[in-house]
Amino acid sequence: MKEKATSRAVKEVAQRMVRDHSGANDRLLALGKKVGMSPPDKLDEEHRAMGANLEYMSGAQRDHAYIQGQIIDHQKTAQLLEYEIGSGETPN
Repeated sequence: MKEKATSRAVKEVAQRMVRDHSGANDRLLALGKKVGMSPPDKLDEEHRAMGANLEYMSGAQRDHAYIQGQIIDHQKTAQLLEYEIGSGETPN
């Protein structure tokens, strides 16, 4: 996304997402190995569709859709974390 964004701010957000998520993914992979879990080998249908939709857009429309997708996914992640903190089954 950072190569196709038209807004400087969106490019910066995309760069930050790559940087932050790369580090988080490395930590999650290590944790998954520790408990015997392996990561999925491909994106789920929702995220494949999101990527495909972004490919058909350009300019400000694409930037807006990308940021909206980031907001929605991060809200879902926050809800999942709240659930796991309160009801998760993996011991500390």
